[in-house]
Amino acid sequence: MNCAGVIGPVGAVQQTAPDEWRRTIDINLTGTFMSCRAVLPRMLERRSGQIVNFASAAGVEHSAGQAAYNASKAAVISLTKTLGREVHGSGVRVNAICPGPVDTPLIGEFLDQDSSEMAERVRRNHVAHQDMKDEGIV
Repeated sequence: MNCAGVIGPVGAVQQTAPDEWRRTIDINLTGTFMSCRAVLPRMLERRSGQIVNFASAAGVEHSAGQAAYNASKAAVISLTKTLGREVHGSGVRVNAICPGPVDTPLIGEFLDQDSSEMAERVRRNHVAHQDMKDEGIV
């Protein structure tokens, strides 16, 4: 199960520093790739195994101001689909889980650190999604 990840920078694409972009992609996507690559040989040898990658609803439903996060999670979905096709028929299963926003201390601390208009839009989107969840819509 590949579950490690970071939220990454909040802001418009033109405001995103290349090093922040790379860090997000490296942790969220490359970390997932490296973990899959490490366990796959043994699973293929045994003709059995399950890989579960945590992506995000943000990989499908993109919100403004989170380009690095959205792109990394969309890429995790694509990696998962590709790997699933590569190992099809081998006894190894590959799946992705794409949860929506989850109200955790990490997200709260992250959003509290940034007072920009873009961070406020992300915060409102998060709260709206939580409200929908409370109403049983999602």
